[in-house]
Amino acid sequence: MRNPQVLILAKDGFHRRLLLDLARTNDLTVEASEPRSAGSWVAKMTAADSRPDIVLLDLDEPSLADLRALKALERLPDAERPFVAGWAHSTPASPGLDAFLPLPLDVGAASRTLAKLALNARCRGEVAVS
Repeated sequence: MRNPQVLILAKDGFHRRLLLDLARTNDLTVEASEPRSAGSWVAKMTAADSRPDIVLLDLDEPSLADLRALKALERLPDAERPFVAGWAHSTPASPGLDAFLPLPLDVGAASRTLAKLALNARCRGEVAVS
């Protein structure tokens, strides 16, 4: 069994590196940490054989590709859908989020949120409990 995998999609290098460090601290395997490329990840996020367990998405300036990615994830059955967390300066009106991290990021709150999402992924029975 494997640790939960996380996909980080962020255009801001600071937030990308911070979330990368927090993910590793929570024993998550970082599948990819890309500068804002949700459009290229839509197929990957919806393909059963390569779907990450958690997707972290920058929602401050959502592109059309970002919105398509969220819609594609919302259409998946709950048992197959990755847990999705987004961050922005204001709360987005998106029903596809499992968690929201307001900016500026509170490191403790972000770490607890990642730990909760990792626990939820582990409890699905798809990944190992460390």
